[in-house]
Parts: sequence; structure tokens; C-alpha cells
Amino acid sequence: MIPRLLKYFVLCIGIVLGTLLFCLAAPPQGVHAQSLSGEVISFYHSNITVNSDGSLSVKEEIEARSTGDKIKHGIYRDFPTRYPLGLGFEKDVGYKIISVTKNGKEEPYSISPQKNGLRIYIGNPSVLLYPGIYRYEILYKTDKQLGFFPSYDELYYNITGNGWEFPIEHAIATIILPGAIDGSKIMAIGYTGGQGSKEQAATMSKDAVDGKNIIYIESIRSLDKYEGLTIAVSWPKGYSTPPSVVSSIRYFLTDNLIQIIGIVLTLGLLAYHGAIWFIHGRDPKGRKIITLFSPPKDISPALCRYINLMAYDQKHVTVALVSMAVKRYLKIHKKIATFSVERVSEDTTTLSDDEKEIASQLFENGESLFSFSSGKYGQVKKIIRSHKNYFEEKLKNLYVLPNSRYIKPGIVSGALYLVLFVVVHGRNGEAFFLLVGLLIWSVFASILIIVVYSYWKSHRMRGTIVMGLISAPFVVGEIAALVQLAEATSVVIVFLIIIQVVFLIAFYLAFRVRTQAGREIEDQTEGFKTYLLAVEKRRYEMDNMPVPERLSMYERYLPYAIALDIEPEWTKQFDETLKALSPEEKEEYLSWYEGYNFSSSSGSSLGSSFGNTLTGAISSSSTAPGSSSGSGGGGSSGGGGGGGGGGGW
Repeated sequence: MIPRLLKYFVLCIGIVLGTLLFCLAAPPQGVHAQSLSGEVISFYHSNITVNSDGSLSVKEEIEARSTGDKIKHGIYRDFPTRYPLGLGFEKDVGYKIISVTKNGKEEPYSISPQKNGLRIYIGNPSVLLYPGIYRYEILYKTDKQLGFFPSYDELYYNITGNGWEFPIEHAIATIILPGAIDGSKIMAIGYTGGQGSKEQAATMSKDAVDGKNIIYIESIRSLDKYEGLTIAVSWPKGYSTPPSVVSSIRYFLTDNLIQIIGIVLTLGLLAYHGAIWFIHGRDPKGRKIITLFSPPKDISPALCRYINLMAYDQKHVTVALVSMAVKRYLKIHKKIATFSVERVSEDTTTLSDDEKEIASQLFENGESLFSFSSGKYGQVKKIIRSHKNYFEEKLKNLYVLPNSRYIKPGIVSGALYLVLFVVVHGRNGEAFFLLVGLLIWSVFASILIIVVYSYWKSHRMRGTIVMGLISAPFVVGEIAALVQLAEATSVVIVFLIIIQVVFLIAFYLAFRVRTQAGREIEDQTEGFKTYLLAVEKRRYEMDNMPVPERLSMYERYLPYAIALDIEPEWTKQFDETLKALSPEEKEEYLSWYEGYNFSSSSGSSLGSSFGNTLTGAISSSSTAPGSSSGSGGGGSSGGGGGGGGGGGW
């Protein structure tokens, strides 16, 4: 019994000691542990021949150890092709793959465009690799990698790239320079580590073979993943041919084609808009403004506003309704949040043509009462659309010339630029989808901004604040998308897109011109506006004017005051008269209006916000329910040309 127990005891002791010995013998975690059991690049050699024409012939030898984790079909190698020059311009270097082999045999590969370059997938997607060591060789040629400085030429090149997702145990670069250069005049340095590191854990040696200088730069430590080896080698001028001035210009133009075309289109658009404005964008010369004591003859208040603004807005309906009311065709009933109009006369002879247009829509089915409420948003929209159509279609080119024909070249220019963008950057998936997403996002953001503006313009501050808060994330998203698009393409490209859009919108809004007839009416309107604002003259006039005549003057010109956005100033001049009215006098002299603000102790409360209140109610009733919410050592690792990185797939 005891010998059996002793046997089991010795066995257990042996297992424990064996486990301890295994743990002690196991290498520490990190690069070396991975090199024994994980996937690594055990050897990385880049043989670079600097040609006399300035191009590079490169042979990369990459020995990769696969366990089947990430290296399943093979490896991939990234090559950066675009480098910033500043001010949004870029330099585009070329890569031409000559051959790819694995273990000395030709290996299939495919090239995939990336955000800032190319990715070479090496391997067969239908073949899985057995765990083991594979030696890959990539032979390629690249250009525009040399730096030509006043006193020397230089190759500043990222040998391995800092994007490898595996450690690199041993990295070495062999650089063969052109011609027989005095070795003492060749300077070389190697940088190691992560992006931006100035560590120089590398040795440098020189040799001369067959009249050519060979530089060897070798890392003296293993490189962890996302670390790399970068070299900087300089030599006297005269051994490499720099590009000519013509070639440099050609390279710059081809590398920045979309930016250059964008600049040309934008400058052309600016020149076109300037020329069109100079030729067609100015009103005919008017006469000196003189004070007039009555509005332009046969010109309705709403038409005065249209000629004054050279555009239509919802306040035109308000102006027309007040004008129809003071003519005793209808009566306005105002509550706190809504209002209605009641037809009190069948006689339309006193109405202007645009007012008749509204009357025909208000009471088209024979009713005598129409309420501006959200339940009738469809009818209200129809009224606004019909009234707007009267000014923009029936009076087209009579008083105001349209600007739509002049903005078409700008739209065509912008469309051509977007098409060019897609053609040039179509292979850049990120840029393409950012642009498409940005266009869609911009539509929603623009709609929300327009809604906020309409609330603000109608003095509905609560709606302005609420919709402003709702719109804020869309505006922030718009800015963020523009920044991402700039990073994926070029700052210049995004800047030019913004400039073209701003030019187009500004030109559309600013380019409004009156005809000769429109200019004459506008001069008369300005003269009449001067009279309406003449407070001292009005006080003198009203001193000897009976109350009925004062009120008649007030209501007769009130629609014009609303139309010219001087309603509070006009009403304030009659404040004392309105305050002094008894309820009976108000009903007798101002029978066209009844309701909220009218019986206030302040007489000016009727007019001080009357137009804006009605316009706000019209705006609310024209919106569908639910359609809007109510709530020298100067370098570093990773610098220079070349670079990129790689991984397994």
C-alpha cells in the first residue's frame, strides 16, 4: 500500500516540476514570444536602385511566418501614392508592379485602390495556406520619390511602412546610387520606431561595386507591429536628372487635375456672375426720391411689396387680407393662436386683381367664413400658391425680371464638377460614399434651415428655438462630413464645392432686377414710405383732423405699412387716437377687425404686431400636422516617400 502511495506522490511531484520548468523555459510575452508562436515578418529586405532618370527600381523580399490566423491566403502590401504639398494640393507618385513571387514561383495578386494609395493582395483567394514560412518577392518601379534640393539630391524613403500588423524581426535596406560618387560625400541615416519617431536604432555601411555606391542600412532591433524603418540618403547633385520645369508643371497639373479644374470653373463662375450682374443685374436708373402723399396709382399693397422685395413671401397674403378687410369686403376675427375671415360683402369691384385671386380661393364653395387652421393646411397652401402664381406668372417680366435663366450655367458648372469628382475619385469608395451621403444629408439640412428661417422671419421665436435645436445636429453632421470629405480627397476640392454652392445661392438671392416700370413704381413707393414715416408732419396734419378722418387715414394706409414692414411705426402715430376710442367707436370705425389685441389698453397693440401675427398664423396653417416636430536628423520614422504597411488575408 505504502509503495503505491509513494509511486503516486512521485508522479504528482514530477507533473508539478515539469509544469514549473515549462513555464520558466517559456519566453516572455512580446515580440520574441510572437516570433516563436505567432505570425511575424521574420525578414524584410528592400533592394532599391536609384536610376539616373530619378525613378526607383525596387525588389522587396518579405519572409512571413503563417499560423493560419491572419495569413490565410497570403499577405497584402500597402503603397501610399498621394502626399500633401500644402494648401490642399497633392503629389501623386506612381507604382508599377512588375512581378510577384512566393517561394520563387509566380504568385497571383490583385490591386485594390485605398483611401491614400494602393493595396496589393498577394495570394489565391481560393487557396488556404498551411502554417509555415513563406518568402514573397515584389518587384516594382516607382517615380517622383527623390528630393532635388539646391546643393544635393536625396532619397527619403519609408522602407517597410509603419502599417504592418505583424512584428518585423529583421529589416534591411540596400540602396544602389547612380554613377561613381565620392563616398565621403554620401550621407545616410536610418530611423526606426512608430510614426514620427526619431529613434536611430540602425547601422549604416557603404560599399562600391562596379563603379556604383551601395548603402546598407539595417535595423539593430526587432520592430514591433506598426513600427518601421525609414532611410534618408543624400548625395551631390549631378548624378540624378531632376524633372524639367515643363515636366514639373505637367506633374503638378495632372496630380491636381480636379483642383485645377475646380479653380478654373469657380473663377469662371465668378467672372460670369460678375458680368451678368454688371450687364443685367442693375435696375434702370431711377429718379430722385420725392415725398408722395399717396401710394402708387392702381398698385395694390401686395404688389408694392412684391416690387419692393422682388420676391414673394407669405406676408403677401397677410397684406392682401388686411387690404380686403379695410375695404369692407371681409372681416378678420382674431383669436390668440388662430384667426378666420368672414365675407361681409359680395362686391369685389374695389378689390385689386391679386385680392380677387385670394377671394376666389377663400370662398370658392360659397361659404362666407374661412378659418386659417392646421386642419385646412391643404387649402391654405393652395391659396398661397395661387397668390404667388399671380405675381410670378401673370405679371412675369412686367415689373420684375426672373433670375432663373441666369443661374443655369452655375448649376451646370456645379454638376460638371461633381461628375468630374466621381470620375476622379470614383475608385475611392470612402470619398464617393461621403459625397453621395453629403448630398442627401445637405437636402435635409437645407430644409430644416429654411424652416428655421421661416419661423424666425414670422417672429415665432418658440418655433425658431425648437427647430433650431432640431437642426443643430444636422448642421454639425454637415460640417463633420465636409471635414471627412476633405481628409479623403483634398481641402481645396471641398473648399471649391462650398464656394460654388455659396456663389450660386448668393447670386440667386441677390440677382433680382426691376424693369423700367418696376423701377418707377419702386421710386414712388419709396417716396410714399417717406411720407408714412414722417411723424412730425403727421402730428401737424392730425391736429385739426376729426377722429373719423384720422382712423380712415390709418386703416387706408395700414396695408401699405404692413407691406413695407413699417407697420409698428405707422400705428404708433395713431396710438393716442386708438386708445381714446370707446368699444362702440371701435365697432363703428374699425368694424373690419374683431378679436385679440384689439381691445387691449394700448391702442398701438393692434398694429405693432398685427401683420407678423397673421403671417405666423398663415404659416402654421400651411404646414401639415405631423410634418414638423414641436420639440539632418530632421526626419523621422514613417516620413518621406514609400511607406504603407501590410498584413495578412
